[in-house]
Amino acid sequence: MPSEHANAILLQAEHDGLHFTIETEGPEVGGYFLWTKRSDGSDIDEEFDDTIAGCKVRAFQMYGVPLESWHE
Repeated sequence: MPSEHANAILLQAEHDGLHFTIETEGPEVGGYFLWTKRSDGSDIDEEFDDTIAGCKVRAFQMYGVPLESWHE
């Protein structure tokens, strides 16, 4: 799943033993990736959304990540 491009991590959150990041590959991509990983670093899921807020809502809807838990 990982991209060959260097992603910039914008925000992170931890919830129920999982690690979540919102990342961008730059303006040419035109959106943001929400990565979900296990505690060992292995990938569970990758979602794409047009906005950071949309990524946060997806994480909340799919995994119950509180909207206020995100940090840089």
